[in-house]
Amino acid sequence: MQIVYKYLPPERIDYLENQLLRFTQPGDLNDPFEFIPMIVNFDSDHFIENVIVRNHRQHLTETQITKGAQAIKDLCISNPDCLSNLFYEKYLHKANAEIGVFSLSRKWNNSLMWSTYAKVQQGFCVGFDSDHEFFHRQATDCADIGTLKPVSYSTKRLDKVIGNTLDIDITWFFTKSSDWSYEEEMRLIRLLRNSKVVKQEKPYEIFLFEVPHDAIREIVCGISASENLKVKLHDFAKSHNIDFYQGVISRTSYDIERRRL
Repeated sequence: MQIVYKYLPPERIDYLENQLLRFTQPGDLNDPFEFIPMIVNFDSDHFIENVIVRNHRQHLTETQITKGAQAIKDLCISNPDCLSNLFYEKYLHKANAEIGVFSLSRKWNNSLMWSTYAKVQQGFCVGFDSDHEFFHRQATDCADIGTLKPVSYSTKRLDKVIGNTLDIDITWFFTKSSDWSYEEEMRLIRLLRNSKVVKQEKPYEIFLFEVPHDAIREIVCGISASENLKVKLHDFAKSHNIDFYQGVISRTSYDIERRRL
């Protein structure tokens, strides 16, 4: 069994009541490069062929199809970036409308993670059993998503030759800059339409999924958490037979340690 961790701010104590946690759209994640490959070449000929096939299916006349193909060729000559821009626009719109990311970490004691995601040690960290059925493909998941996977880190952006505006490579979802390697991220992706609750917010709606409490194996309380939060976390852990720890500052190194309560 591998335990994976979700860092949460103190206001997310409501998870212990409703089992709801957010799956976040790519555009609302911290990394501005999320899901965005580097297009090294846009195969305009392939793209035009796909447009012609599509137009045939729509029963357009040969004259209309020819004129449409020529218009695209002329546009590519006058604006070489037009098809790449079109791809980014349509692809990112589709990704943000359909895909939610549930990010976890293999580490509970990362001080940067505590600072960024748990409100500077005022929050808590929930450890989940990665073998739990929630982290494996569900009946509502597509074939290439729905399973917890590690993120790969690279100093080089993924590149792609695009010939179709909907030509999406799943590896884009699990690759990030090496700048983020300290997070040791594990990632679960699901379709937003399968969420339990949707909250209307701007610029992005909040999609909440039911993450079952029986997947929890331990809870770590932040160093600076309030006494009220500590009591609630401890009571929950005790009632669910979950290991509960208090985070403490190491006396000998730049580490966070924990003490079982």
